Amino acid sequence: MLLSVEGLRTYIESPRGLVRCVEGTSLSLQQGETLGLVGESGCGKTMTARSIMGLVGDFPGVIEGKIWFTPNGQSEPIELTAAVQDTVNIERDAYGQIVEIHKNSRRWHREIKRIYKSLRGQRISIIFQDPQTSLNPYWTVGAQLGEAVLLGNSCLGEEGVHREVISWLERVHINFVDKVISAYPHQLSGGMCQRIMIAIAMASKPDLIIADEPTTGLDVTIQAHIVDLFEELKNSMGVTVLLISHDISLIGRLADRIAVMYGGSIVETAPKEEILDFNS
Repeated sequence: MLLSVEGLRTYIESPRGLVRCVEGTSLSLQQGETLGLVGESGCGKTMTARSIMGLVGDFPGVIEGKIWFTPNGQSEPIELTAAVQDTVNIERDAYGQIVEIHKNSRRWHREIKRIYKSLRGQRISIIFQDPQTSLNPYWTVGAQLGEAVLLGNSCLGEEGVHREVISWLERVHINFVDKVISAYPHQLSGGMCQRIMIAIAMASKPDLIIADEPTTGLDVTIQAHIVDLFEELKNSMGVTVLLISHDISLIGRLADRIAVMYGGSIVETAPKEEILDFNS
């Protein structure tokens, strides 16, 4: 078992009170498996991904539940939420409803940084929905991809990193590599930025990749290329993938199992053949 999530709850503080974005979600991934997470917009898919990655601020905050992650080569899992939950105190009424949350924000950020320092980018990578806003606008493509390459192999010299960057750009089928290396994200199309995001996520050779709506906002032709590319890289590298999408055809092509999310909770998990047969 590479990843196990049990009873995850993530809340957002708003002027109206607490909004329950993720409410008791549980899921698991075996090594080498692709789990498709589907559901309508706003059901909590992205917040689940951000919670697993530790990409939360003061609010929203993961305040309840357990996340265990077992990097390849390790026998004991790492509990990602234990220390963070100690920074939060929840007051409930007689009916179990949350009345107030007290949170030590400074300690929260310190614990998140400590827990994920050696995991994020190296052991767990994420592909965001909008690559043009997720890539660093002040760094060239070569610099950003080179940083990911070094996370996967810190012993490489400058020439070795450069060769790996070129190799990864070619691997994601990007033409005019010499020009793209020195380009900035705003100078490239959405499809090229998405391919670069996939290359960055995979270049560090992580144990788990979270792909959050990897084809959103792309035209149909580019979507088809991205799906082909993702399938090719997944099969060649054998990585474990949590694939988040509302596109059931994409999930049906790439996933081994499907988890259906509704209202912040996973209501069904089964092999994709059973889910797709049920929907049909």
